[in-house]
Amino acid sequence: MFYANPGCSTAPKHLSVFAPLHRLIRQAVVICLLALSATNGNAQTIPLTLAEAERLALLDEPGYVAETHMAYAYANRGEAVLELPDPTLMAGVANFPVSGGGLSSEAMTMTQIGIHQSFPRRESRNIEQRMFKAQSLESSQKAEQRSLDVRESVQRAWLDVFYWTQAEQVVTDTKPLFADLVSVSQSLYELGRKGQKDYLQASLELTRIDDRLLMVQQEKEQAKARLSQWIGQAAQREVSRNLPAVRTLPDIADLIANLNDHPAVQSVDAEWSMKDNAVALAEQKFKPTLGLDFGYGYRSGRMADGSPLSDMVSLQVSVDLPFFGRSRQNKELSAALGERQAMSAKHELILRQMSADLRAEYIRYQQLDSRIALYESSVIELADQGANAALIAYRSDAGDFNDLVRGRIQVLDAHLDLIQLQVWQAQSAARLANLGGLRP
Repeated sequence: MFYANPGCSTAPKHLSVFAPLHRLIRQAVVICLLALSATNGNAQTIPLTLAEAERLALLDEPGYVAETHMAYAYANRGEAVLELPDPTLMAGVANFPVSGGGLSSEAMTMTQIGIHQSFPRRESRNIEQRMFKAQSLESSQKAEQRSLDVRESVQRAWLDVFYWTQAEQVVTDTKPLFADLVSVSQSLYELGRKGQKDYLQASLELTRIDDRLLMVQQEKEQAKARLSQWIGQAAQREVSRNLPAVRTLPDIADLIANLNDHPAVQSVDAEWSMKDNAVALAEQKFKPTLGLDFGYGYRSGRMADGSPLSDMVSLQVSVDLPFFGRSRQNKELSAALGERQAMSAKHELILRQMSADLRAEYIRYQQLDSRIALYESSVIELADQGANAALIAYRSDAGDFNDLVRGRIQVLDAHLDLIQLQVWQAQSAARLANLGGLRP
């Protein structure tokens, strides 16, 4: 066997014509690999938005997938329960003489084969199907609830990363201002207008800013680690610097009225339906069920005149008599009634809990909105004015250095507080979305 060698002039002529094609293929593969590598590199530099984090978290999420498969399994069980149970094959020997003689010595001895078929009550099977359908619906609603819970969790985790990223930027931007305090205090000290204490304190405050920056960076990395629970390695990307838009809340009365459609409530209602059908199934146990037996018996003996014995067939109908188990059946019915009543109370309980949570979160969202407006309209501006006034007073020997430092720290804290309030409001919106108050 010969192999073409494009670089050898002695290669067979009919094979060497493929050399240019081979080179083109190799070049195309290299180009594709380089493009893929560049794409992956660009993906790491693209900011991670909140919407993308949600999409990554919900992609093949194990909890959602598990509940979805359970819903599918219960639906299939509901279809299977309508079918009759498999028949039972019976085989044996009847009336075999114990004193000897074998199968042909007695006329009543026969080899038998038969089939038993039970017929469960049709209504009972219909009830069981409804129970499985209710279980399927319950798992479907749990899957939907899981989706809402995961979305809220990843939103909160992403917003934590966002806060510490913004805090890192604010502290970094503030550091030159504290470095200026060191320069100002040093200059005034060299001119003899201020003491060395101010210079040393300014240097200390600058060091504290460095420490604060390290703390913020540590919190940021920990927040990324918590986010990685939901989106894996993508949590190491820098997050987008844009918060979700502030949403207008619907009327609280409308939100409370819509709670019955929430997956958590629908899940309880599905379980309630299942318990309701369990009561009907317990009542069915007071009614008899039917069974049918058909058998064929082969006899190998002969009659007195020498003619062969006739084979036998048998047909029996059986009916169970649910009389001796009345105490058991009554207790089963009582238990089913108690479980149904418990689900009624559980439905009321979850509605009360969700209604209270929704009202509290609704108020929190509104209060955060008012506080953000206050910071944006007054607090930030007043903090800046106070810091500038303290600097002017210090330069003119009319102010204290402590007031100057305090003013700078107040500006830093005011900016961090505003970011924190905005993040809290976004997290409140995530909670309201889970409760049905704001759709994601």
